[in-house]
Amino acid sequence: MERIEVYKNLYTKVDFKEDSLLSLDGGAQYTLSDNTLIFDDSIHQKGATIWIKKKMPKNYTVCYKAKAIDPELAGNLNLFLSAKTIDGLPPDQVDLGGLYGNYHQQCEMYILTLTGAFEFENSSNAGYTRFRKDPGFHLISENQEIITRHNQEQTFEITKRDGKIQVFIDSQLAHLFIDENPIEREGFFGIRTYKTKAFFYDFEVYSDSES
Repeated sequence: MERIEVYKNLYTKVDFKEDSLLSLDGGAQYTLSDNTLIFDDSIHQKGATIWIKKKMPKNYTVCYKAKAIDPELAGNLNLFLSAKTIDGLPPDQVDLGGLYGNYHQQCEMYILTLTGAFEFENSSNAGYTRFRKDPGFHLISENQEIITRHNQEQTFEITKRDGKIQVFIDSQLAHLFIDENPIEREGFFGIRTYKTKAFFYDFEVYSDSES
C-alpha cells in the first residue's frame, strides 16, 4: 500500500493553556504549564482520559509530541481519534469513569496505543504500538518494534484520509492500512494514559477543512 499524503493546512493548534478546552474523565491528575499538558495516572493507576472539546474534521493529520517520565511503570501514551458515543454525543458529555472497558462499549472511535515494558509482577510485556477501533476494541494493526522510550521525547503523526490511516512514530512508519468500514464523520480527540506520568505538547491538527 502506498503512503498517504498528509494534510498541510493548519486546522487548529491546542496550546494547553485553557482548562475550558479540556475535560477530564477519570481519577488521574493533570496540570498545564508552559504550553504542556502534564498528565499523571502514576498514583491513581486506573486510567484516565482528557477530552479535547473542540470538534475535529472527518479527515485530518494530527501531530504532537509526548514524553513518559518517572516513575517508570507502563509508559502508556494513547490517543483516541474521531471519537463520539454510539448515540452520537461528544464523549465528554457522558460520564464513562475513565474506564477503558466503558469506552469499548459506549464509544465509536479509533485508538492509538504506545507502551513500554510494564514493570509489574507476572508481566512479560515488552512494549508495542497498536491501532484499534471501537465499539468492540477490534485490533486493526500491531507493531512490536516501536515502543515507548522512557524519559525521551517522542513524535507522533497520524493521518486519516477517509478509510486510509497512516501512523508515524519518531519518523518511523508504525501503521498503514485501509479500514473497509471507516468512521466517516467529525469527532473528537482524547489523550489517554494508564499507570503513567507523561507530558503532551505541540498538538496540531491539519485538514482541508476550515476551523
